[in-house]
Amino acid sequence: MVWEKRRRIKNGLTCEYQILMNPNLPFELIYLGTQNISERDIRTDYCFFFVFQPRHQLVRVFISLKMEKGRKDKSASLPEDAAIYLVDCFIRDEVQYNERVIGGSKKGKTPRQQCGDRWAEELSALGCDRSGQQLLDRLKGDIIKVRGLLSEERVERNKTGGGKAKASEKLDAARRKLYEHFSGSHILNGISCGFESKPTISPTPQISHLMENEQMFDHDDKIDSLFSRSSVDHESDNEKDVPVSIKQSNASTKNSFAEFAKSRKRKQETSEVTDLRVKLLKAELELTEKKSRNMDLENAQVIEKLEILKIKRETAELKKRIAEAEAEKLGLFNRTPSYLNL
Repeated sequence: MVWEKRRRIKNGLTCEYQILMNPNLPFELIYLGTQNISERDIRTDYCFFFVFQPRHQLVRVFISLKMEKGRKDKSASLPEDAAIYLVDCFIRDEVQYNERVIGGSKKGKTPRQQCGDRWAEELSALGCDRSGQQLLDRLKGDIIKVRGLLSEERVERNKTGGGKAKASEKLDAARRKLYEHFSGSHILNGISCGFESKPTISPTPQISHLMENEQMFDHDDKIDSLFSRSSVDHESDNEKDVPVSIKQSNASTKNSFAEFAKSRKRKQETSEVTDLRVKLLKAELELTEKKSRNMDLENAQVIEKLEILKIKRETAELKKRIAEAEAEKLGLFNRTPSYLNL
């Protein structure tokens, strides 16, 4: 009897199996059935049944499946200035990049492919020749990496209860810019939601500090009238020069909707974590009190059992003495030793 290894390659799947061979009896291997094998079943060991001729013996054969896939092509590397420009193009065309194809037709290019072709033309004009699909793959990998870092930092921040988050790994200039874009820490001109057509990074606009430091003044009638008159005159003179976003930003110090949502979510998560900690501490305190009460009850029960045993022992000794006294009266019990009677 000899175990022989055989290999069969079909649809990219390699089947390794061992068959019990009998050199004295030549036979033919007949497979009884077929089974569709998917990628999720690669790590599973299967047991198939085969019939061997001429004796028609039913033999179990264990088969372990392995997947042989081709090597995946890596995304093309980009120079630093080209990578930064690619991130700028993504921020500019983010709305079109995230659009979905409407309708059942698959003809033509998707909005994401159109963005990739446009970015490839712009980068080729700068001397960096890459295909649209290569740029999309590069951008997809950067987005996955940056969002993974943000999720890890959010989890670490929730663990610390709103404290300092875990230090993230170092990123290059392009990924750092993408990180700032997704984290909401960038400041953009135009609409505060971040959907403007041509976003550019700019310093924080200088807003009237009288609105911010209004609490420093005493609320007298004269000061209020002077403050209101000066503010009205200032707005009437500079109404044409001030952008819409700066006018709307007087209501709050937040610069984007992402910062509003982020700060509100952080406060809610911090309050929820604090409430959960308080509930946990209360539950632990109640459990400790119950344990201490149970221990006191057990100690009291042990003391009572000891007292009962002591009383039983004294009762037994008294019964013994009474029995000895009655035996002496009847002459059945003699306290003198036997050697003295001799």
